Amino acid sequence: AEIADLREDRDTLREDLASREATSATGPEAQAASSLRAALESRRLQDASGSTLEQRLLEADGSDEDLARRLKAELELSEKMLRGFEKENENLAQQNRQLRQGARLKREEVDGRQLQLVADLNNAKASADANPASMRRVAELERELVAVKERADEHGRELEKCREAKRALERELLTGPQQQQRGADLSVADAARLGASEAARSKAVADVAELQEKVRFFAESQQQMVEDRMEVARLAEELRASRGENAELRRRPGAKEASRRTAELRKQIEELQECLRKRHPDSILALVKACEPPPEQRRELRELQGKVEELEAQLAERDELYDRRVRALRAQYDHMRLEFERRAEGRVQAEAQDAGHSPSGALSAFPRDEARRAAPDREAVLMARIKDLERQVEHTKSYYLTKLRKREPLVPSPSKPSSKPGANGAGGGGNNPDSRQGQHVQHLQQQLRDRDARIDELSRTLEGARGSAGYAALAAESRMPSRHSSVMSEGVHCPGVSGLRLFLASPEGVVLAGLCAEQRALAHFARRRRFDEVAAQARLLLSVLSAQEAAAAAGRARADDFSGAEVGASPVGFLPLRGLGQQDDALRLGAHTPLPSSVWASWRRSAEVLASVAASASLQSGIREEELASQVAAALAEFRGCLESVLRRLLCLPAGGDEGVAAITASASMQPALESLLPRLLLEGAREQMDDTSVYGSRMTPTAVAVLQDAEAHAGLDHKLPWSELLAVLKRSGLGGDQLLQECRQAAHPDWTLSMPELRQLLGATPGAPSSQTSAAASSFVHALTRIRLAVASHGHPLLLAFRGLDKESEGFVARGDFLEALRSIPCALSLEERLQLAAYFSPAGDPRWVCYPLLLQSVVPERGREGRAVAAISASCDGARWAAPRAGSSSLTSPFDDGGVQQDAWAGGQRSFTENQRSLALQRQELVEAQAETQFLRERLRVQESRSSEQAALVAELAVQPPAQAVRRLQAEVAVLESRVLEQQTNLLAGARKAEITLRADLDVSRHEAATLRRALEARDAEVRRYQTELEMIISELAFLRGGADGEAG
Repeated sequence: AEIADLREDRDTLREDLASREATSATGPEAQAASSLRAALESRRLQDASGSTLEQRLLEADGSDEDLARRLKAELELSEKMLRGFEKENENLAQQNRQLRQGARLKREEVDGRQLQLVADLNNAKASADANPASMRRVAELERELVAVKERADEHGRELEKCREAKRALERELLTGPQQQQRGADLSVADAARLGASEAARSKAVADVAELQEKVRFFAESQQQMVEDRMEVARLAEELRASRGENAELRRRPGAKEASRRTAELRKQIEELQECLRKRHPDSILALVKACEPPPEQRRELRELQGKVEELEAQLAERDELYDRRVRALRAQYDHMRLEFERRAEGRVQAEAQDAGHSPSGALSAFPRDEARRAAPDREAVLMARIKDLERQVEHTKSYYLTKLRKREPLVPSPSKPSSKPGANGAGGGGNNPDSRQGQHVQHLQQQLRDRDARIDELSRTLEGARGSAGYAALAAESRMPSRHSSVMSEGVHCPGVSGLRLFLASPEGVVLAGLCAEQRALAHFARRRRFDEVAAQARLLLSVLSAQEAAAAAGRARADDFSGAEVGASPVGFLPLRGLGQQDDALRLGAHTPLPSSVWASWRRSAEVLASVAASASLQSGIREEELASQVAAALAEFRGCLESVLRRLLCLPAGGDEGVAAITASASMQPALESLLPRLLLEGAREQMDDTSVYGSRMTPTAVAVLQDAEAHAGLDHKLPWSELLAVLKRSGLGGDQLLQECRQAAHPDWTLSMPELRQLLGATPGAPSSQTSAAASSFVHALTRIRLAVASHGHPLLLAFRGLDKESEGFVARGDFLEALRSIPCALSLEERLQLAAYFSPAGDPRWVCYPLLLQSVVPERGREGRAVAAISASCDGARWAAPRAGSSSLTSPFDDGGVQQDAWAGGQRSFTENQRSLALQRQELVEAQAETQFLRERLRVQESRSSEQAALVAELAVQPPAQAVRRLQAEVAVLESRVLEQQTNLLAGARKAEITLRADLDVSRHEAATLRRALEARDAEVRRYQTELEMIISELAFLRGGADGEAG
């Protein structure tokens, strides 16, 4: 059987060899094979001739000696030829191997070059959006537009002069015969001058009309651009939905099989590479693998390069975003000015028609005079400032674009730091390329933050430029000193008695008062050398600080997740101040904990040090007691220093200033995000003064309304008010007098900004806000249950069967993920927040990973017949210990569909009518509760609509009172804010889509490269098999030839 298998393998190999030789009949390999065959054939002939000579010698048997010598010479010649053929065969085989090696290296070089070209193409596509040619073209068009507007103004002035000349001529014509006689005596030169003036006038009128048409076309184009942006936003939303569906499809079992197949192929590749490396340990591939850096270093280098590219992309996106904002603001300004001029001309023409005796010259001159009077006197100054800022932005953009094109670093490399004590003890770690790359990334991030701050400042100056003289005076008055060595040092401001009272009533004051009391008690125990009590008290304090740190971190994460969302969209509706992001909560009115997590972390570390030192001191009592006492005193001093630094930052340093941050942030974990409480305390004191002078109770006082209106008028496009502007608002309102203004100047830096929602909450918050949020969350929960019940009743969804399929052991509990998937299958369009809210509501407090689904079924499924009894049986099984902690593996329930169910039917036959009445009563009560919840929800909506209507009415009245120019500027600012938000969202969507596309293309290229590598590996294995087949055939032929020669000799 083995011989038969070997023969079959031999036949198969021969057929494969024949087919491959037929396909590759040309080339160096084919020539080498033909030469090898010829050599073998000649060798056979020589061997055959040698055998015939030996036979002839045997047959001669005593013939002439000459014939014998001749035959021996021929035999020696045949042996020499045989040795020459063998050497030639070896040379040809060596040449064949060299040719194959060269061909394989050539293929690898071509494949590497192709991959490099594909990577260069992807990089070029990714950086195509940063092409400076289009930006340069847009800048040139804007400069041309400015030049055209200046020419239009010049033509307008010439037209005004021509109209004046025309009016003079009309007066001369109307004065009588003497004027006619004088007109008849006009010289030829005057007539020519008059004709030239008329021609210039007609040309100027045509140019003005053409320019107005261009401006009108520009405004219409801007409106179309806005519509296009909306369409792009819609398409981006569809793209995001499609990508979500694609991701969901990838998560299905087919994607898992593909991933498993990919892993298998990669494993095969690694095995093949290992085999090749073992067969050829001195190959180029093995040398390259040995020279490669370790994987950790390559991974870190890739991460750092990715961060650098991401930061550069963010920088380019920010430049493009602010450039679009400037262009949109300019286009909106032109559109509003054109509309305002049209309305002014329409009013003037209507008044002229009513009067009936205005000359044509007055009709042309009046609109310009009214427009000049409507515009403020400082418009020219502001326009010059705008042009200067635009030139600065263009210069900055060109500078960084030049650096990007030349592939130079955006910031110069930092100089070597000066030698410090102990710097040489690290063994020269500063020369590490990873550390240099990390420093480069940090410098890029700092440069990006500086540029963002600079752009924000320029935007505020551009969009809401205020009086520079008043700002400079307020800034000079509110400068804080640069030294903050202690609380009572020179230039440090501390709050007064009312400020201290408000601070003690604040959440931060309560926390700090408790910690100060704990610190005093610890110091008392340390003075009495009771180190064990110090350690125990420090451990208790450490647990409290750790819990507060975790709560602060969790609150910040929830605020990041739900910032900007509506109250009804939240699963529980817990955010105190909606509409404020993490960066807008400067006064910490929407914070979940009194202090940020970094402060709690600093206190926790100090408490850990104190607990460890006190514990070691209590264990070594009686030995080196003075030294241990000094160590405990040092740890207590460190803890006390942390408390005092936070107090200094909250009460003695101005908000928004950089002074004193280094003294507070002595530890690396303390972040400068802890802002001063002085602005909030002063504003709360101002609110108390408003309440003292008001009779309106909890409603907003007229002074508060006036202050808010004035602040909104002076706020920027981002709805933030600089502190210097707030000082000016308080000064104009006359609230608090000079003492309050002086305290406000010392409370914050002039450039520190305050968001309008925070100011509105401080000056006009109503006490019913939290309850409205809670009621909104409850109404959302009830609406979700109502939709589920209607869907189950109308579509006949087998909700009970679905849950019973998930609950194999009839315990009444299912996993949280299975519960969410079951809710998702109900055709009532439940959102993710609503499903999470239902899961949290029906989960036990002991183990939230499980959900008690019978409680949901009792709320949404009508309990009739066998299905109602099944729900009741499962509900009865979910009491007691199972509700406290569901246990898997317990099967003590009796199914309602077994024999016991028949007995239950018989037992419940007499009670059916009573049960039906109870169920109908429960359903009526539930409907009543839902109706009450819906009524409450409608009342809340009505209240919100009434408040909005009142605000809109107040806004309309305010616009009617304000001058037209100020109203136009305010509307322009609001439109610009909305457009900037749309542009920002569009930019984010496009950037995300571009990044996803680049990632998918890179994955596709990697997959193609892996497939090509596998193909090359298979081809290499086929070549080895062919070589083995050729060698095997040669060996077989030689064996057959030797066997034939041996048989001939034996014969």
